[in-house]
Amino acid sequence: MARGSLEAFARKELTRDDHVIVEATGNAAAVAEVLAPHVDRVVIANPKQVRMIAPAKIKTDAIDAAVLAKLYSTGFLPEVWETPHFGRSPTIDSIVFCGLEAGELMKRRCPIGSGPLAMPT
Repeated sequence: MARGSLEAFARKELTRDDHVIVEATGNAAAVAEVLAPHVDRVVIANPKQVRMIAPAKIKTDAIDAAVLAKLYSTGFLPEVWETPHFGRSPTIDSIVFCGLEAGELMKRRCPIGSGPLAMPT
């Protein structure tokens, strides 16, 4: 879908109260960027973790959408981490990185200059 068509859809069909879930694909960030000004929240779902939680024997767009909506509404939707942009500034509690809650990241942090999570100095 072309960017202009997606923007036209967002203006016509979406409201500021809507929450939109997008499966992580190569263009998910671009889609989220277009939709974000028109809705309350855009969530990018981690498809590998969704499949682990809710495996489906039959896959259709309607079934996938229902599964994503149910997981999101119950707080079990695994999200991918995204940089804070699109005019939002999430709190550390709302950031999820590769399926790890922010608190889990804090437990795994390393001093600067050592370990896999170290920041370059």
